[in-house]
Amino acid sequence: MCNASLSNSTQVVMNILANTIDLFDEMTEQSRFAELAAHLQTLTIQTALTGSTVKTRIYDNGKGYDGGSQSPHL
Repeated sequence: MCNASLSNSTQVVMNILANTIDLFDEMTEQSRFAELAAHLQTLTIQTALTGSTVKTRIYDNGKGYDGGSQSPHL
């Protein structure tokens, strides 16, 4: 959990969406339709308001991160 401003939170969610769209585009180029249809990729974003706290949960069913392309600052 972290404390963040609305603009920071919005930027984080937008970056996740942009990265997901890029990944889906790459998968589409590298896969056949039957493979894509058999293994649908999903990204789920849930938000909940409890009092003055907003919780955001992000789930996906992707293959995961291999660690090979991590930026030096991360």
